[in-house]
Amino acid sequence: METQSHTPERTDDRTRVLQVVDKFSIDGESIHGIARLMSWWVNVLDRERFEMNILGLKAPSKAGRYIERQGGQVFYSDYGRLNPASILDIAKVVRQTRADLLHLHGYKACTLGRVVGALLGMPVVLHEHAVFPTVPPYQKLADWLLAPLNDRVVVNCEAVAEFCVERRSVDPENIEVIFNGVPLDEFRDVPDSAAQEAADELGIDSGAPVVGTVARLEEQKGITHLLNAVPAIKAKVPEMKILIVGDGTLRGELEDEARQLGVADDVIFTGERRDVARLYKLMDVKVISSVYEGTTLTVFEAMATGTPVVATTVDGVEEVIEDGRTGVLVPPKEPAPIADAVTDLLGNPDRAQRLSERAEEAVKEYDVRTSMRRIENLYETLLSERQEYDSAMEGVVEPKSDNQRRSGKR
Repeated sequence: METQSHTPERTDDRTRVLQVVDKFSIDGESIHGIARLMSWWVNVLDRERFEMNILGLKAPSKAGRYIERQGGQVFYSDYGRLNPASILDIAKVVRQTRADLLHLHGYKACTLGRVVGALLGMPVVLHEHAVFPTVPPYQKLADWLLAPLNDRVVVNCEAVAEFCVERRSVDPENIEVIFNGVPLDEFRDVPDSAAQEAADELGIDSGAPVVGTVARLEEQKGITHLLNAVPAIKAKVPEMKILIVGDGTLRGELEDEARQLGVADDVIFTGERRDVARLYKLMDVKVISSVYEGTTLTVFEAMATGTPVVATTVDGVEEVIEDGRTGVLVPPKEPAPIADAVTDLLGNPDRAQRLSERAEEAVKEYDVRTSMRRIENLYETLLSERQEYDSAMEGVVEPKSDNQRRSGKR
């Protein structure tokens, strides 16, 4: 197990939270949405009341190092899928950081983290981020067996809440719906000149319409359906360029597909970028072509920069976008509706402007600080509930030490 530095002795009364995350990246290179959330959370956390540390259950990666550069304290443990040895590492980091509460992300983290929480008498928060097409049988069994150990389950939309109840053995009474948020100012405060600067860097002619997406290049994001819409869009808007921002395991396959469709000269694969706010500013239309989601962070980013959004009707995305008012919704896995919606917006700039203005207003409630405050309040509620339980048990069981009392040990 690797750590970045030794955590000092406890010298204050702040609540200490350990985030346990299955992975920060799927391919070791591209940065997973959870990694982006962690990089934002460490900077908007109320540091007078809380301390946050992060444990990744994979070997150190580019994405983990990115979180570290943003100020996160990251630990690593790499024992492979559901290896019980990870329990020892989680418990070791709990003790090293003197954590009061576990916040778990991903199947492995949620399974083994609940075991650690039960052994150490700590409150645990499970966090589900998406509606997955399938749940492995071993995970269904683990969820059923460990369901009594769920203190709370945080979900980022109602669709994910329904998924957890129906397919992950979660009691609906334990669910907290807390929509994701992004640092809105980072995406609002982009000068208009940034668009032309980005166009010059990418070799895009001035005035050429740009349709773009920001996504991991994985099956979930449905980039193939966007590519298959390009010929129909080009037929009506010949000068249009497609910007695909991100990286992933399917990049080579998607580049091949662009060549087979005869649109390779019109599609720009940028790879992983840290200046996505500038690239949103360059886009005339942002497309979200996902086949399943929770609430993708990119919908909030595009809305904040004033980029009109065309998105598939999947899960939390259609809970955020109001069709025809703050964006345009289309069916998933169907290139033709994507092409129709995009060409309509490119041909009707006044309509596109109205959509973006309403979206900029609607997105105000999705700032990462707002979601972080709700999560912090949940932490305090859980610790208060555990302390009340301890108080009720005083006199019934043998008195506990101060350390046990602080961790909420039963």
